[in-house]
Amino acid sequence: HIDYGINLRVGRNFYANFNCTILDCAAITIGDNVFLAPGVQIYTATHPLGAIERRSTEFAKPIEIGNDVWIGGAAIILPGVRIGNRVVVAAGA
Repeated sequence: HIDYGINLRVGRNFYANFNCTILDCAAITIGDNVFLAPGVQIYTATHPLGAIERRSTEFAKPIEIGNDVWIGGAAIILPGVRIGNRVVVAAGA
């Protein structure tokens, strides 16, 4: 599932296995040769930590994923995260 699609930039040789969720309220940049295992979730959407402010405010932070990255099953990539080149993210991280 991809939320909007207009904020998603994907490089060459990208693969997403089944049951992945990408919430692209802000920019998501994915490099070349990136592989997402089943159940990976990428979220740019977030909320304030303060309870009162959280009632009426939502915002998003961009995510960058470099080249030659493998993200393991059920990993969750949170708003504002930058993953460098040649990185392996553990399953369930």
